[in-house]
Amino acid sequence: MKLFISRFYGFRPEIVPAITFSSSTHRDNLLTDSEPGDRIVFVATKTKETKEGERGRLLGMAEIGRRAVDTQSMVVVWPLPPEMMDGDRIRYSSAIPMTRAWRFTDTPLLTDVFERQLPRSATQGAIRVKDADQLATLALSTIEVELPDTPALEREREILANQRDLLPSRGPKPSSGKREFEVAPRNFGNVYVLRFGKQEVWKVGSSHDPAGRAASFNTNIPSVVTGESWTLYMTQATGSPDQAHALEHNLKGTLTKFSIGGEMFACSLRDLQRAWNSTVVSGLFGGA
Repeated sequence: MKLFISRFYGFRPEIVPAITFSSSTHRDNLLTDSEPGDRIVFVATKTKETKEGERGRLLGMAEIGRRAVDTQSMVVVWPLPPEMMDGDRIRYSSAIPMTRAWRFTDTPLLTDVFERQLPRSATQGAIRVKDADQLATLALSTIEVELPDTPALEREREILANQRDLLPSRGPKPSSGKREFEVAPRNFGNVYVLRFGKQEVWKVGSSHDPAGRAASFNTNIPSVVTGESWTLYMTQATGSPDQAHALEHNLKGTLTKFSIGGEMFACSLRDLQRAWNSTVVSGLFGGA
């Protein structure tokens, strides 16, 4: 299990059972870097938006779900607390569902647990926790939070359980003393959807490295000039490259009427989500 950490204004899994970000890029990076069973630690900011008694403290941690969603879809209480709102809009609109959550009983200061302060990159996105800090964090006393009983979270737990079964086993093969290295066959794959900037333009594909594919597509795009680039929007691990390719083919078939050429499609997020659920989710887990 890997542990990640990021700064948040609070930890309210009972009303927003999701890990929220201001940018879909930061959300998608965490999805790409994490695996089923990994967790993220919530450390409170020291800003005025955070309750005074929580500032700079480790509040809790959550098991990371496997889908990119809008925060609004996970909200179970409205209106949200003031620190979660920017006027009448949710402050952090991109999210990953939680599947389990734990609250630290003593909410210690970050500096009392970690060897050093977090870098600035942990303010907007999530970063990997170092081994020594991970051990210290997991040794803290916790109490599990009862998340809302919603169909969305029940489905998320089912997806997570199935993805655990699909994880490839990794590890070096024993050798007879020779310093030889073998490239392990890729017995897994990913079907993915990229989004072009903030436009409702999507690129569908399959790869063992979706984030790398996005980077390669951006090589010839002068994003400094256009202000737009491809980012990973959805990804789903599969049991084999062939399975990923088949799901990619089915997804493209469902989106055919929205095709604009070159594996690209122009359609609403709602239409994309329907196509994804009816082909990828249904194809892997037997129902949308």
